[in-house]
Amino acid sequence: MAADSTLVQSAYRAHAYHGDKTDAAKRRLSETLQGAIGDIKTKKDLAANQEAKKQQALNKKAKTQEEVLQQQMLREREVRGKQWDKNAGKLIAADGQMSSLDYGVATDAVANYLKPKFLDGSPTEQNMALNDLSLAANEINGVKEYRLDNANLFANANKPGAPYNEDGYSLALQDDEEALEILGEHSGDNSLSINQKINEAGEDSGIEFGLYGYGDQHMSLEDASGLSEKFKVDVESKANILALQNELTERAEGGTHEDVFDLEGTRSRVTEIVRNGKSMSLMYDPLVRSKPFKDDLYDSGMLGNITYEQLGIPAEDAYVLDKNQDGLINKEDGLSPEDQQAVINEFIKSPDMQGEREAMLINYYTQFAKQGWDTKHQQHVDLYNQNNLPPSPPGNDGGVYSG
Repeated sequence: MAADSTLVQSAYRAHAYHGDKTDAAKRRLSETLQGAIGDIKTKKDLAANQEAKKQQALNKKAKTQEEVLQQQMLREREVRGKQWDKNAGKLIAADGQMSSLDYGVATDAVANYLKPKFLDGSPTEQNMALNDLSLAANEINGVKEYRLDNANLFANANKPGAPYNEDGYSLALQDDEEALEILGEHSGDNSLSINQKINEAGEDSGIEFGLYGYGDQHMSLEDASGLSEKFKVDVESKANILALQNELTERAEGGTHEDVFDLEGTRSRVTEIVRNGKSMSLMYDPLVRSKPFKDDLYDSGMLGNITYEQLGIPAEDAYVLDKNQDGLINKEDGLSPEDQQAVINEFIKSPDMQGEREAMLINYYTQFAKQGWDTKHQQHVDLYNQNNLPPSPPGNDGGVYSG
């Protein structure tokens, strides 16, 4: 029994000792682990807190830098705006050459369309905007110059029955109601037109300043100037024709009674003048004669080879006008002055008659140039005939036979 008791107690003590030691070790290990975990968490929390503070500081710094950058951009934008306004004011000046209404339209278009591209665009876009401003100013100044020239031409415009003035629009303008209205409005207070330009890709490529044209549609400055030029008096062609006639006159004066007029050479020179000249003025204005080509046209018989059908005159109207029923426009038809003017107007305006009109103009001015030569040449012929009268027939008194 003792042995059993000793064994039990030994076993108990062994068990109790092992258990206490184990528990204590576990507690120490647990405390150690908990402490380590706590330290780690504390360090993490501290690091996170420090990182958060650091990030807040960075964010605050970035926000401050952004605000500074935005303020700087606003200041630069304001400076660019003043620079733009200064340039625009110089290039597009309120100098009284344009109505206040048109000037307002021009400046508003520049401010609303071009200026934003300069204020907010990239450096490349800013340079493009400045270039567009320069182009716009050139177009606007061109419109100003055109309007002034157009107004002067209208002030001196030629009208039927009035003294002729080479500084005004041709008589032809009075016969074209549509062109007369358009050119008249170009000197008005609401003449400036603005058109948005579109490139081949269908993209916006800027704006163009011009004037209102046919049907109140936009007309470029180039087209407006072309329309105005079409109805100016052709003083250059007049000078060239008169110079040619003087040249031929001097040539005949220095020649002999045997000289022959150079018809083909003269016609060639006149052809060049006519084709380079203003056809409307060459037809309508008394450039080298007291009457213009238009007024001489019927009396000259040059319409004799033109038919009523070619002019597009309806058959029923042609039947009434064509007294001898030969289809041709001629004096035998006995047209009234009103009918003559109606037929001539159809001939001058018909797009199908351009070749015939040119041929008639060339013939008309060739004959005029020839007149100077004919006059001087005839003096040589007359003098030769006077000095070389044929002898009297036999049986006469011996005097010179006078014919």
